[in-house]
Amino acid sequence: MRTLSVIGAALAFLVAGAGAASPPAPIGLDVDGREFALLSNHLWTVKGGADAKQVQTLTPIRKGGTSARDRQELAHIWAPRCTAARQTVVFKRSLFMPGPLKNFTATFSDNTYVSAPADRAIGGVKLFVNGRHAFSIKGASTTLQRTERGYPRLFKHGINTFEIHAIKRAENKAKGTGLCRNGGRPLGLLFALEGEFEADLWVSTDSSRTEEDYDKAAPGSTIAVPIGVEPRNLGPSGAYKGKVVLHISASTVKSFEIDGVETKGVEIENCKVIPGTTPFMKRVECEIDRLPPDRDRKLEVVANARLTFHPSFTTAWIFVAAEVNSPTRDPNGRSNGWRAIRYFCSPEATNPKCPK
Repeated sequence: MRTLSVIGAALAFLVAGAGAASPPAPIGLDVDGREFALLSNHLWTVKGGADAKQVQTLTPIRKGGTSARDRQELAHIWAPRCTAARQTVVFKRSLFMPGPLKNFTATFSDNTYVSAPADRAIGGVKLFVNGRHAFSIKGASTTLQRTERGYPRLFKHGINTFEIHAIKRAENKAKGTGLCRNGGRPLGLLFALEGEFEADLWVSTDSSRTEEDYDKAAPGSTIAVPIGVEPRNLGPSGAYKGKVVLHISASTVKSFEIDGVETKGVEIENCKVIPGTTPFMKRVECEIDRLPPDRDRKLEVVANARLTFHPSFTTAWIFVAAEVNSPTRDPNGRSNGWRAIRYFCSPEATNPKCPK
């Protein structure tokens, strides 16, 4: 069983139920942080700091919506003022994201409603992610099919910045190009940047395997048994939220208690001990808060179990089934669990695996 005999000063002791609640996922993510969508609306600013102007709203916020799209409006937008001269409008937005994307897609169009490349009013559009040029298009109409190549690596765990440069052509009324109004409608750009996250959470190589361990114990004694797991996130994305759960049970003992839970890593919080259906069953639950993708980043959750043995016994045991999970898509469920059992042998035990 994975245990820690010495708990370092970096481990923070948590009283059951203590800690601040995880913040809600920001607008731009779904409520669980599994996907992202940045839609054209007034949440973008234009160069100079003013809010983008919604010239034509297509879809309102959906009441009670949980998806990234449903939590925000979709609208054609432009700068507060459209000029007759050639005009470059720079839309800006920043968003916390739990790591690189698994895939990415984008769509652009304007409300001149002409077929691609739709360059009658807008001559071209450029997208920049975190200061890096993602792509440029001629005109204002394109669809980037969902892809796992190239673009997802532009994103990172933390605050991501986005810039969309829309270049309006100079007005030429004779040719009907570069107009600020088209068919009675003020010019506006419509777009959606979208993607999904994927986090390979790990707590063991094979969740179907049960580790065994044997130790000595004196009849009538009370011992401390630290039960620890070290969850990791192998990526490619972060996990915005999730849980580490330890199901712990003991048998053939006089009493069994969990004296506390200790953790290492700021991403583990709000640990609590939940009684089971019998005094010999406990459940420990800890929340995951914005865990970045880093296979070398080791977190720790240690439940400090206390066992008191009967005055007379032969063999007793304590069992743990641990799991780490998240609403974010996980490509390998076999590594999400860990099981172990530790046997305690009295001096009278005859099992050949018991230590002498």
